[in-house]
Amino acid sequence: MLALQQMYANVGVVNPSYHDFAGLSVKKKTAAGFGAMDPSNDRIIAVICLDHHWVAYMLDKRTQVCYTFDPLQLKANLANVKSSVQNVIEPQVDMQNKITYKEIDWCKQRDNSSCGVWCLVVLELLLSESPWADSLYKVQPYLRMRYLYKAIAVQETEVGHDEDWAEWWQLLIDACNVNSNERSFAFGIMILLLFCVVPNSHRI
Repeated sequence: MLALQQMYANVGVVNPSYHDFAGLSVKKKTAAGFGAMDPSNDRIIAVICLDHHWVAYMLDKRTQVCYTFDPLQLKANLANVKSSVQNVIEPQVDMQNKITYKEIDWCKQRDNSSCGVWCLVVLELLLSESPWADSLYKVQPYLRMRYLYKAIAVQETEVGHDEDWAEWWQLLIDACNVNSNERSFAFGIMILLLFCVVPNSHRI
């Protein structure tokens, strides 16, 4: 999450642990712990854990739209996310009853363990204004390693933020659509780049 904040301008990150607290005042204080409610942030991103399952949302203050996402596409989880934003986030950014909620329904996890990865993927696609493609399902292992790398890199130095990330996503999608031999070669190159570039490289 903090890597995404470094990669994209004016993005606030909500402390995900806020959802575990019972008291509303504690929830609000914890949610704002990373500076997510700073007025300079145009967009606020968050992931929260619901019974060992990750869900996500992004609030775009410029358009007054909040995108909610559950990798399992369960209505109960999406309602929980919406309620959390309404009770904890809206009052802190002075947007009570001003937000339109839109559910992300174009991505659904296909196993029992990838919810966190798809939350990060969806958030990054929203931040970079890149389109979803079903071919991204094919590169889930690569995406998992990519975010692991960035989580490590953010501990050492800043992640590059001036890259055209929309172009990067299109490159990845294009790689998914070539024949199997070319795809294996393309993924091999991406994996090499993933682990061989210096931590503050702007190429990954």
